[in-house]
Parts: sequence; C-alpha cells; structure tokens
Amino acid sequence: MIYPTENSTLGFLDITSGDQNVYVLYSEKNIKDVKSSNIVHVYDWKGSLIKQFRLSEEVYSISVNKHENILLASFIDKEGDWNILSYKLDNK
Repeated sequence: MIYPTENSTLGFLDITSGDQNVYVLYSEKNIKDVKSSNIVHVYDWKGSLIKQFRLSEEVYSISVNKHENILLASFIDKEGDWNILSYKLDNK
C-alpha cells in the first residue's frame, strides 16, 4: 500500500456539480501546505476535463447554484471573517 507523505500533492479539496458539469476545487500544493486554492477544474459527467480556471481569491469550499448558473465559494477576508464569493459560470 502507498501512503501519502506531507510532500504529496493533495489534489482535490472540494467537489460539487451542476446539471452539465462537475466542478472540483483543485490544489497543486503539498499536503502540509494546503488549506485553500483558487484553481477550479471542470469535468463532464464522463470524467473528461473540459477546462480549468482561477478564482480571484483562495477559497476553502465551492458549491453550484444550478438555477442561476453560479459557482459559490467560501473564503476568509483580510479581517479574518468568512465570506461568500459568487462567479457566473459559462457552460459552453
């Protein structure tokens, strides 16, 4: 069995889905340094990577509002308070 070390890349931090795609909060950081990321991978329902994009902030979790086609993301602001960002999704 292979076990991750603190230098292993964690990869997926959070996952959510809409009707057409699966959205994954992805990190290229190693396990000891990862807490948040600004990289989102978008997959189709067959598991194929469609695209990736970067958010304006490092976020801790993501969710999709399917009805409004919006990605919601939680982050901690400069004052240390939790906030929610919203990003309009382009599912083309």
